[in-house]
Amino acid sequence: KELTAIGWGNLCSSFVCGATGSYIFSQTIFSAKRSVKSRFNGFVVAIGEFLLFGLPVDILKVLPNAYVGGIMCLFGVDIMNDWLFQSRHLMSRSEYTLVW
Repeated sequence: KELTAIGWGNLCSSFVCGATGSYIFSQTIFSAKRSVKSRFNGFVVAIGEFLLFGLPVDILKVLPNAYVGGIMCLFGVDIMNDWLFQSRHLMSRSEYTLVW
């Protein structure tokens, strides 16, 4: 369902020359890893994003670059760990070789 919603969002965004992508996808990954089952998590994220959107301050100018870079590295390392190590038992040898 999520990928379908992302696809429709990208399609709608492309009609108004907006940015496409699935930036909240990492939130879903981390929620699943922490076994979050409640929809309340999505509401908290949505409310937080709307508040940040409404603030007259550019949040990226307030946060240090090292913090933002560290968070991005954390996402990357976590996704690489899933794809390169944790998924080994889910694939055949040839598929796993292709991932590497």
